[in-house]
Amino acid sequence: MRERLQRFMWGRYGYDAFGRFLMVSAIVCMVLSLFPRGHVFYVIAGAAMIYAYFRMFSRNIAKRSAENQWFLNKTARVRALFGKKRREMGQRKQFHIYKCPQCRQKIRVPRGRGRIAITCRRCGAEFIKKSRGQDMFGYIVINQAEMKFKEFDIYHSFYCGICRDLKRRYGAAGQLSLSYDMTFLAMLLTGLYEPETRVGSCKCIAHPFEKHVTRNNIFTEALYLFHCALHPWKKSWCAVSDISEYAADMNALFAWYKCRDDWQDERKLWKLAYGRILEGKTGKLKESCGSKLEKLRQLMQDFSRAEEREAGQAEADIDALAGAFGRVMAEITTPREDEWAESLRAFGFFLGKFIYLCDAYEDVEKDKKKDAFNPFAARSEKPDFEEECRTILMMMMSECCREFEKLPILENVEILRNILYSGVWSRYEAVHEKRLRQQNSL
Repeated sequence: MRERLQRFMWGRYGYDAFGRFLMVSAIVCMVLSLFPRGHVFYVIAGAAMIYAYFRMFSRNIAKRSAENQWFLNKTARVRALFGKKRREMGQRKQFHIYKCPQCRQKIRVPRGRGRIAITCRRCGAEFIKKSRGQDMFGYIVINQAEMKFKEFDIYHSFYCGICRDLKRRYGAAGQLSLSYDMTFLAMLLTGLYEPETRVGSCKCIAHPFEKHVTRNNIFTEALYLFHCALHPWKKSWCAVSDISEYAADMNALFAWYKCRDDWQDERKLWKLAYGRILEGKTGKLKESCGSKLEKLRQLMQDFSRAEEREAGQAEADIDALAGAFGRVMAEITTPREDEWAESLRAFGFFLGKFIYLCDAYEDVEKDKKKDAFNPFAARSEKPDFEEECRTILMMMMSECCREFEKLPILENVEILRNILYSGVWSRYEAVHEKRLRQQNSL
């Protein structure tokens, strides 16, 4: 049969780009003809299909080639545009593609480098963007360049697990609050308690006809592939556990506090609306963890009062403000009152101080322009400001790492060390380098 078809097609034109376009157009028109008053599309589909087969079996090869060339010339710009978009989509696994805010030039940046300063080659403009791994954000991030592929897959499974829990417990509004900070917390607590893992398989709703690998233990209830709202075209490994549920709850609660503070500071309406949505969703936490929720509310109120008190001072007490936020993080990183509670609280305390100081350092120039409170506002005028900030941050992080090394963590410890010893500095280094270049250019 195959040889007969080959002998039949000898001397005939065959299939080309124009013929493929005619066939696709015919199929589309046939689908459209199924709708009411679609008889016109049925006629067009029949004509396109007849002409496509006529060209395929034609022996006038020169004329058919001229028709195809005419089609290619007319559609060159459209095909080039779609080809460019296709290449960009293929590169998004390893790169972020940004546009220069001045000249609109597209710039490709490797993923996993945290917050970085980008210089446009066309106009020389500088701007800061987040080069996140898989659309990831926050201060407690990984350094993907120094991480093995297997380690990144494990890290990403915890990230997707919290995303899944946020959707299940708080809906799509909860997923928008997803951060890497709570992903780190989920991995830290899972590595600390190190339960026995059982490997199996299951079918999920997103893929009812496919089996997916699962790893079950007292902390991790499922590890599977799913489609999420943030990445609808990509399957992602997902680790779900009671630890990830705890991290999801803290993530949503922290996002609500953040929205409330942003509304009070900057009066952004969308922050107010989003905060109201999260406030309604997080109300059910009172039933499951009422005492911890009340303690966190009290600590956040103490932190707000400390900022209000220091805002009127000529030079703010940085240690008091960072300590107030550190106590909030200390409570978040301690889900249980057991033999590890003291070490986890100390670890979270210094990590919270580091996060607060990093955020203040990054926003000091923006806050000064907006006349908003920043604990570094007065100190930023001093000539040794950069050196002082680095010293303070290194002290906080060294204390944090010392408390971390006291914990008997073996599982995924290299991923956690990648974050604590390298990843947490990515945003600071990006801002620091940009300011140094600005100072040198003056």
